[in-house]
Amino acid sequence: GTSTAGEDASYSICPKNWRLPSAGANIGSNEFYYFLKDYIVGTWDGASDNPYWYNTDYLQLVEPPISLISAGYMENSKIVNPESAGGRWWASTNYNSSGAYRLAVNHNNVYPRGRYTSQTYLSQSIRCLVNQ
Repeated sequence: GTSTAGEDASYSICPKNWRLPSAGANIGSNEFYYFLKDYIVGTWDGASDNPYWYNTDYLQLVEPPISLISAGYMENSKIVNPESAGGRWWASTNYNSSGAYRLAVNHNNVYPRGRYTSQTYLSQSIRCLVNQ
């Protein structure tokens, strides 16, 4: 199934009773933002159309209580970046007909609604949330 920009996918790769987080139409409805906002140390820049934290320390995200597991990621150029480069986690919300939003993390910045304008077949991690 396909969906249009800003809509959530009609299916999920997650197991039954679990789901991918939503990127939401704005940062106020972004589950990655709410997952991180009370724990991340950095400066928030919410003024742009791609809001993010800067001056962050990547290691704070892979340690408790957040404990994201970074498996690295693949870029458009098919270059595979190791886990030490940061990570990318898919959201359920589409950016356009061929791409989706994601949580994007590198050593200095965290994008809870990073745009991903290329094909969704590129290697990105997932983090499933339990349905409540």
